[in-house]
Amino acid sequence: TVHEVKHPYPDSKLPVRGLFRVACVMVGSAAMTNVRRIYHYFEEKNKEERKKMKEEKKQEATQEQHRDSFFIFLKSLLTNQRSFMPLLTSYLSF
Repeated sequence: TVHEVKHPYPDSKLPVRGLFRVACVMVGSAAMTNVRRIYHYFEEKNKEERKKMKEEKKQEATQEQHRDSFFIFLKSLLTNQRSFMPLLTSYLSF
């Protein structure tokens, strides 16, 4: 918008005189506005990707934790409960 191009200059006055210099400053300001917009677009896109990856890592960690807790439970069952040993070994042999 025009506001974004004119905003950096106080009272909408350019610090230069002359048609050529004014044109150069305005083209530069418009170019910087476009670069700023592109930067914000890619930052937002990267932010969404990082959020998605963070959720996937969190889900993987939860699954790993559940798997580990199952194996810890199974190990404790095998070492502490001798009465379940024949039942578990027959089940695991399939």
